[in-house]
Amino acid sequence: MLYLSNLDYLQEQEDFPFRHAVLVTATAIGRWSNHFHAKLIAPKSKHIGLIDKRGRLPLNEQHKETFIADLVRWIFENSFCDELFCLLLDDEPIPKPGKIAKFDHHDDTCCWVINLSEIEFAQLQHIWRTNGLPEDLFYPE
Repeated sequence: MLYLSNLDYLQEQEDFPFRHAVLVTATAIGRWSNHFHAKLIAPKSKHIGLIDKRGRLPLNEQHKETFIADLVRWIFENSFCDELFCLLLDDEPIPKPGKIAKFDHHDDTCCWVINLSEIEFAQLQHIWRTNGLPEDLFYPE
């Protein structure tokens, strides 16, 4: 099922902890994912080096969580704008033509979508609550 981002939080509230929301959401959805694609769309510098990373996520849950946290940090440390990046997490190789990834932030936050089962979404809402985030951060399409 597709869930759309609630822009009332993500773009309308200046004091909303955007980076924290991305990190918590990515590490949670990463539990149900095996593959990733991360790309800097607006790098801070032309001399940044690698701007595109993709591949399989670690199998060990703790290593996977650490890997995703490092990936999110890499995006924010090297992006000119917090909301402009590509991060895809899915259980299948990425990109899969015509399929929306479980965590699907292709470019701008206004287009951020998550593709989860109802059970996964309920678990994600619990994770948001325990991390001080609103449970309506996303809503059913």
